[in-house]
Amino acid sequence: MSAFEFSLDERSPSAALKQPSEISSYSLDAQRQVHIDSTQELRYFYFPETLLPACYDLNQGYSTWVKKVVPEGGAHLDEMLSALVHYEREINNGKKVKGDFVTYRGVMTKLLTLPFENDSEDIDINVMAFDGQVFMELDHELLEAKRAERDLEQQQRQQKQHGGADNQVDMSYWGYKFEALATLPRPWGQCTREDIEARPRVQVDNNPEYCVLVTTGVGKTRVLLGAEVDAVQDYKPPRADYKTDRPLDHYVELKTTRVVDSVRSARAFERKLLRTWAQSFLIGVPRVVYGFRDGTGIVRSIQEFSTPEIPKLVHNSTVSGGSGAPAWNGNECVAFYAAVLEWIKATVLADSEQERTPWRLQFLRGGRALSLYKLSGAEADKVQTKLLLPEFVEWRQSRAQQKKA
Repeated sequence: MSAFEFSLDERSPSAALKQPSEISSYSLDAQRQVHIDSTQELRYFYFPETLLPACYDLNQGYSTWVKKVVPEGGAHLDEMLSALVHYEREINNGKKVKGDFVTYRGVMTKLLTLPFENDSEDIDINVMAFDGQVFMELDHELLEAKRAERDLEQQQRQQKQHGGADNQVDMSYWGYKFEALATLPRPWGQCTREDIEARPRVQVDNNPEYCVLVTTGVGKTRVLLGAEVDAVQDYKPPRADYKTDRPLDHYVELKTTRVVDSVRSARAFERKLLRTWAQSFLIGVPRVVYGFRDGTGIVRSIQEFSTPEIPKLVHNSTVSGGSGAPAWNGNECVAFYAAVLEWIKATVLADSEQERTPWRLQFLRGGRALSLYKLSGAEADKVQTKLLLPEFVEWRQSRAQQKKA
């Protein structure tokens, strides 16, 4: 296997981030059916601190938790490509959206944070060029296999710590429960008192999602991202007002973490802020609200953070790293992100004959370099047939034929 390698020490001298701009949105309902240009699953943030004396318990409803239904082999880019086809055909006058990369935010989050998170997990990303653009997604089968192995190890550790108890709560549920507690299905003024007060009893269902399509970029590279949004702070403006009232300015990211009550927990929180910042920074969400909970899952306080201020908070911290060095540096992340995208683009698009040739971008935990290599055999066939939605391929090919005519 011949592979190209890219060091985690590389940085781009041209690393300014282009202002993200929302071009479309879509909703996935409880049955995972996609609704294009729809806000039906958009949630509205409402969690005043006056609610906290009620001691909200993030464990409530755990036994009825409805987990996300994931198709065998993963969902790929299907929903965001459906939304992209609709936008280009119906709203953008048949014109192709400009961009060097098309992918989900989660992929770019992993690349953006990699210089300071190289010891957390392996990364396997499938890459393929089509119509002059680079499409990327996580390899879902590899991801799930490694995740299952990691979850088993974690479960075994928990059983040892708790004397073999089998009733331990999956702590990821606490984050989803906080989202249910902190949001409403409609603006506050349109909700009844029962809507507001019944939230602790509402069943948590991971299937509904509200997602956006965002154009952005870094340095010389333009990017189109699909991303789930947790909630809107107040309202979402109509499309006619997007130029003067940007919808991204109204969104909020919701997170939970353990109460920060020691130097050790402060360091852990600052490391956690890296991914939090990256997720919001990439698509221009301006604020993050954290629910701070104790070790048993009781919400003790909430705090809002400004996304642009998070790197400064970490940089000025007196506890980061233990030796005075910040836990991470946002500028370093962006400079690496710009450089690695330039490298991927140049490598994959180097030869027009490589159109729809499948590649794998791989990083092994603890390493200091990314590898990029062509796939072959069954793996190549899988990526060629699954990565791109047939409807999207047909749409782009029909556009190309019309331009030639």
